[in-house]
Amino acid sequence: MRYLPVMPRHDTMNPERRAISIDGQLVCRTPLLVPSFSSKGFPDVCDALRHTKSMLTEAALVSAYDIKHYNLKVTDKELAALAVMFIDSGGYETSKDDEFARLAKASATPVPWSRANHHELLQHLHTRHKCPTVIVSYDSPHQQLSYKQQLQKADELFKNFPKFGHEILLKPTKKGGRINVAQAAAFAKQLCGFDIIGVTEKDLGNGVFDRMKAIADLRRAIDAIDHRKPLHVFGSLDPITTPLYFLSGADVFDGLTWLRFKFHEGYATYANTAILKHTARKSEPSLELQTSLDNLSYLMDLSDQMRRFLERQDYTAFRHHCDFLKDTTESLKEEVR
Repeated sequence: MRYLPVMPRHDTMNPERRAISIDGQLVCRTPLLVPSFSSKGFPDVCDALRHTKSMLTEAALVSAYDIKHYNLKVTDKELAALAVMFIDSGGYETSKDDEFARLAKASATPVPWSRANHHELLQHLHTRHKCPTVIVSYDSPHQQLSYKQQLQKADELFKNFPKFGHEILLKPTKKGGRINVAQAAAFAKQLCGFDIIGVTEKDLGNGVFDRMKAIADLRRAIDAIDHRKPLHVFGSLDPITTPLYFLSGADVFDGLTWLRFKFHEGYATYANTAILKHTARKSEPSLELQTSLDNLSYLMDLSDQMRRFLERQDYTAFRHHCDFLKDTTESLKEEVR
């Protein structure tokens, strides 16, 4: 059994390689880019997972809601080879906001889903999971809780599932609001009792720079207790914002953009631009599949670039936008100093 090493403390604005552990056992290190799968906007979620799972070697995120209602298979032998699997609670799939409403593949009307449904599904998986698994605290889109209540509910859930890693997802305490980092920071000691601390990108602010400041402030509050604790940003997985949030102090990133767009030379472009690399003769389903596989390779390479940055502390480790990343991060340092 491998245990977490003692890491030296660094400036809070310097990202680190942090450990993701389950029950004290190291399973992988950050930065971690996590392809997500969801029925929201992707009703063929099972096909997406089946066609790409052979390329998923490090991490993936799926929803408890989809495991139950879409019969999403997460115990396949190929997925057992993952370093870590994240199981989200289903709040995203059951929320009323539909960012895909204008797209052809809009979400189906969600079926009822509750805290009890979530608990029952996790009980079913607890003795069947085949790879290291992190479960995320229940996120109800219909209920706003204080940070103290969120911590209590997460504790109540996680004590029943000791074989899983435990991630608390912090949510705004008011409907339509944003995470109040100063208020959440008052619970930093309790937050550091979980394996991972999660926040949703859209809950951090109205713009990318505001979100970077929120991440940096939250990172500083966490570091005062435990600088090794990973910070997870849900809904951020693209060639530009992911490096920015990483440089702000976040460690784990997931999202669905890799299924929606084509990653190319530092940009997320419309998926049909993939014909430039392949051929205009490809059918749309074939092109979508090829694009997804290409994007997974892109994310692997971006992860390597982020790790090289940690080794060198040199922005040229990033193949694209290195000057922009440096300038924006320097501006952030001035703001949070």
